[in-house]
Amino acid sequence: MTRPHITTDLAQAILADDPSTITPTFDAPWNATLRSLIQMFQGSALYVLVGLLIAAAVGWVGSKVVQSGTGQKISVIVMLVCGVSAIIVSAAGGLIWWFAGIKMF
Repeated sequence: MTRPHITTDLAQAILADDPSTITPTFDAPWNATLRSLIQMFQGSALYVLVGLLIAAAVGWVGSKVVQSGTGQKISVIVMLVCGVSAIIVSAAGGLIWWFAGIKMF
């Protein structure tokens, strides 16, 4: 008689439990540190994006002064990308909560 493989036993044990009862828990001891680290990255990303937005606005004004159509186009594109990126970065926690139902921040 052959004994089933350990992965078969594990799969049967997992499938015997109702998968709908599996929910994430956020009480791990390292979660506070990770949350703090993610918030620092989020804040840093916002600083960088706002800096790039300001630089693009200055570039747009400079391109307008010297009448460079290409410079104006590029500056507007950079401003739009930075603006949309800043919106997404600042709303990341809310987006995760809305899509997945998991309150992150």
